[in-house]
Amino acid sequence: MTESHEVPVGMGPFRNFLGRFLFLVGAGTAATALVLVSWLLKISPPWPTGILEVTAIAQLVALVLVYQTSTKLPASRATRKMIVSVVILCVAFALYMALFSLLVFKAGSDLWEVKGLQCLPTVPAEYVGQCPFLSDKALADADYNAEMLWSAWSIMISRVCLLVVWLTSFGALVTVLGTFVARMSRPDAKPRAKVAS
Repeated sequence: MTESHEVPVGMGPFRNFLGRFLFLVGAGTAATALVLVSWLLKISPPWPTGILEVTAIAQLVALVLVYQTSTKLPASRATRKMIVSVVILCVAFALYMALFSLLVFKAGSDLWEVKGLQCLPTVPAEYVGQCPFLSDKALADADYNAEMLWSAWSIMISRVCLLVVWLTSFGALVTVLGTFVARMSRPDAKPRAKVAS
């Protein structure tokens, strides 16, 4: 006896939507491809270690929300939503790059670590004036061990800030692409056949 695998009625439209979105991914313009590119360019957050998996899950959640909120939007509101998302994307990505340049340092050939926001009392006096953005020399003297220079809670705050801005960037990107796909999936978005006179 062969088993039949039926798609739940409510999942049919979402499956079509997901198929269109994945087609856009395959075209080389979607968020999943950009995650891998950014990883190769060494601009992804050093924490957590499974940042690619975390980002992929966050993108899927964002895509579900986009589907739920965008499939019935009229063209004007969909366009407005996309414009707002593009602005958020640009601001969040610029902020991320600024935070990355300030808070991330290279601790080895393939190892990146995050700086803290509050120096420990044990920091040598010659570097106190640089706190919290210590120089490369201070990092080298501490053997590139962040926990020897900054408090643990301030390092965690830096990590979370980087992660939140990173996920915001990709969430905005998924919103732009997903809203576009959702809008193009509407029946009224398809070109109508001309009626012969």
